[in-house]
Amino acid sequence: AARPHWTLARLAGRLAGTAAPLDELRLGGLDLRASIERSYRGLGEQGRTALRRLALLDVPDFPGWAAAAMLGVPRTAGEEIAEELVDARLLQVSLRGPGQRHSFHALVRMFALERADRADRLVGAWHRTPPSTRPPVTSPSAASPPVT
Repeated sequence: AARPHWTLARLAGRLAGTAAPLDELRLGGLDLRASIERSYRGLGEQGRTALRRLALLDVPDFPGWAAAAMLGVPRTAGEEIAEELVDARLLQVSLRGPGQRHSFHALVRMFALERADRADRLVGAWHRTPPSTRPPVTSPSAASPPVT
């Protein structure tokens, strides 16, 4: 809207050519990154952690219990956290597949991936590794990665 003379191709090229496309999406007092940041900061610690870790899953959508797996909490708690993310407009309810599933808007996923720390990436890698290729489990506490 600020540059109506730009073609969509020019805008797409500019967004693709930057390391931080979210920084390009602002106009006057409207700032997409700041809007997502406010929603993110309004979450509890588990909600923020779930958002970052769910963004690491390389899937188009996922069930609510995936949050439980990424946080190491009971299924019902994970599903509640996923609903908290929907309420904050950081996850969308997906109509694909059976049952209720969730998905990210690409820009929210990008924001969450920017915030993912080393612990988040380790947990994400653990969940992306096929169980048959994981190191052998030697004790009950070694069955899942440590959650910080």
